[in-house]
Amino acid sequence: MSSAFASAVRRAFHRSDVTTASSVALRAFASSVFERRALAPSLARSAAVSTSRRAHASSTASTANAGERASDSQTTPTSSTSEPGMSPLRRAPPPARATRGAVIPGALTDGGISERARAVLRDAKGSPKKFSAFLRLIRGLRVDDALIQCDMSPKRVAKTVGKVIQSAVGNAVNNQGLDRDRLVIAWATVGKGQYLRRVSMHGRGRAGVMHRPRTHVAIAVEENDDVERRVQIFDDEMPWQRRRRLGRAKQAIAEAAGIA
Repeated sequence: MSSAFASAVRRAFHRSDVTTASSVALRAFASSVFERRALAPSLARSAAVSTSRRAHASSTASTANAGERASDSQTTPTSSTSEPGMSPLRRAPPPARATRGAVIPGALTDGGISERARAVLRDAKGSPKKFSAFLRLIRGLRVDDALIQCDMSPKRVAKTVGKVIQSAVGNAVNNQGLDRDRLVIAWATVGKGQYLRRVSMHGRGRAGVMHRPRTHVAIAVEENDDVERRVQIFDDEMPWQRRRRLGRAKQAIAEAAGIA
């Protein structure tokens, strides 16, 4: 039907009869609309049938799965920990050291408890560039050496990094049951936090925009025995004491030679 109307429209345009062509086009459009309306009930019925079939299939599958679970629960003996009178909140978890390296069924990786602990500090005061420059110094160090670097560094971000390291060590010892004497800085990363916009006063009554940067700091620790101590502390004399001692030695040599 549509091909016949299309051929009629082409013949009308070929005869340059604009009125005939427009009327034929209108009738073709009306017939197509009527055909769609006539097919609408059949399309709706087919959609309803397909929906009912899918619902029936899903209900059958759920019933079969429920039957299998019921049969498994009847054949599997109940454990002593699942007593009906005991609250789940009162069941004490096993010690962290007893579960290290054990496979936990249902976990994301079934790899047991991780041998690495981390701590994250968000929106710390300071720019990511300054934090990254200091974290480059402590990567791969033992925890004690890293804390010594944080205490002896004159940078302001060092104190913040030291607190994050102590938090990571606490998570490793208390949550993961790791040995503190064997902990090493596994990785330390920074991320750009929120940059606060503030007013910067300029001369001649003008004002500009200044930014107060914030940084996200993440540090992870793990056990490793292959890392040696890199930081050593010596009770050495002060520079002025060393200069005085060398001066006295030179003075003694000059007096012995008869020069002074």
